[in-house]
Formats: sequence, structure tokens, C-alpha cells
Amino acid sequence: MQYGNHSLDRMLAQLPQEEQSTYRRWLNQVLREVIQTRLTPRQQEVLHFYYHCGLNLTEIAHALHRNPSTICRTKQRALQRIEMYLAILPKQ
Repeated sequence: MQYGNHSLDRMLAQLPQEEQSTYRRWLNQVLREVIQTRLTPRQQEVLHFYYHCGLNLTEIAHALHRNPSTICRTKQRALQRIEMYLAILPKQ
């Protein structure tokens, strides 16, 4: 997966292909909901630039007129918040 969770990739590899697709669609939906409802607008913006536009942290900082370390912290906090919400999902 694009989010770097190797244990999730190993788990999905053990599922039949149809179940993998269903699970991935569900997980993407959950991620979208968490991003839209639980992250600040700035966190959403930084993740958008980083993952969808492919900009690095320095490029994002320049575009937003912020310090690169601020952008780094914003990204880290956003990912921590996403991880926190994913951790409370029911185990299947």
C-alpha cells in the first residue's frame, strides 16, 4: 500500500483477490472520511500537496510561505491522527 504499512500488505496478500479489493475500497473510504472530518484544513492541505501532488516538504513550505519544519510537524501530526483513528477500527 502507498502508506507504507507492510504488515497490512502481508495480511492482504493472504486474502482472496476479491476480498483484497473490497477491503482496499473500504479502507480508502475510511481514510477519506478521517481526513475530511478529523484533520485540520492545514493538515488536509499538506497531505494533499504531499501525496496527491508529489511535492516534498520544502516545496510545500515554499508554496504555503511556512517554515519546512512547521510543514514537517503538520504532516506528522496529521498522520498520527489518522493512525489513531485507524487503530480504533474494529478488528476483522
